[in-house]
Amino acid sequence: MIEGEFPNWQKIIPASFVTKAKIERDEFIRKIKIASIFARDSGSIIRLKLEGKKLTIMANTSQVGSNETETEVEINGKGGEIAFNYRYLLEALSAIDSEDVNFEMSESLTPGKLTSAEGQKDFFHIIMPVRLQS
Repeated sequence: MIEGEFPNWQKIIPASFVTKAKIERDEFIRKIKIASIFARDSGSIIRLKLEGKKLTIMANTSQVGSNETETEVEINGKGGEIAFNYRYLLEALSAIDSEDVNFEMSESLTPGKLTSAEGQKDFFHIIMPVRLQS
C-alpha cells in the first residue's frame, strides 16, 4: 500500500443521474468508430444526443466533413447532449462484456457513467465530458 493523502475520489462519482439509456454495446462501438473517422482532426471529440427513443452520435471536422448516425435505445429521463473523447468511450466499452450497456448522465458538463446492463454491479466506468465551444 502506498501511504499518503489522496483526493476524495468518491466526490467525483455522482450520486444520481437524470437520464439513463440502455444501448446495444456492439452497435454503440460500431457507431463510435464511424464517428471517430470524422473526429480525429477535431480533438477526437464526438457528441452524444439522447432524445425520444434514439441516440444520435455526431462528429465533424472542417477538412473531411461531418457524420451523424442514429440508433434506437431505451431512454429513461429527460435526455440531453454530452461530448466525449471517443477513445475514452471505446476503452470503457471494451471492458464491458455484456450485450447491452447502461449509459447514465445528468448534464453536459457532469461525468457520465457506463455499466453493464446485465447486473455486473462490481464494475462501472466514470467518464468526464468535454466542454464544447458553440
